[in-house]
Amino acid sequence: PTQPLGGICNLHYMFIHSLITLKTKTWNDHHLHNFDLLKKQIHLQKNKNMKTTLFKISFIFLFLSLMGAGCEKDENNDNNLVVKEFPTLSMGYNLKPGETVIIRNQDTFEKIFSKDLIAQITSLQNIDFTKYDVLAGENFYTRGIAKLEHKFIKMGNYSYLYKLDIFHNLTLPAGSFCYGIIINKLPTEAIVKFEVTKINE
Repeated sequence: PTQPLGGICNLHYMFIHSLITLKTKTWNDHHLHNFDLLKKQIHLQKNKNMKTTLFKISFIFLFLSLMGAGCEKDENNDNNLVVKEFPTLSMGYNLKPGETVIIRNQDTFEKIFSKDLIAQITSLQNIDFTKYDVLAGENFYTRGIAKLEHKFIKMGNYSYLYKLDIFHNLTLPAGSFCYGIIINKLPTEAIVKFEVTKINE
């Protein structure tokens, strides 16, 4: 029997509608899947970037910490351990040629430096030997002294270095002189090495 034209059209419409619905669903599922993959990739990339950033930050902090430690070490090995420097002294002291001393009390100090010298030089006055010690030495010069540079370095637990650099000028006097510094109180076991370097003699 022949179906009515309207029924055929309805079936054709339903078929096309189903096909379109199926295609749309397939397209949506495909793109939703792709979208999920994209979100996962973005999430993984963000995590990777975050880890990379955290690693960089950690590296920077480590680098700065090492730099800080290096700076601190340099400071400890500089003349910051020198509390006060004495001027170049040409008279008024009692030291043999090349002699060096660690002065730990006022009595020893006054045996080495005359009262007249102490009265004239401010840095030699009112030293509190309960808190400080004095390092002093005698040396000679064949040219004028432009300046002295003092460094007091801690080398080990009880080992120290007093380094004196002498810068000369063009004048030609000759003679001996006394140099010295005030430092924080040393341990009784302390050993101090005196090192004098004439830079441009």
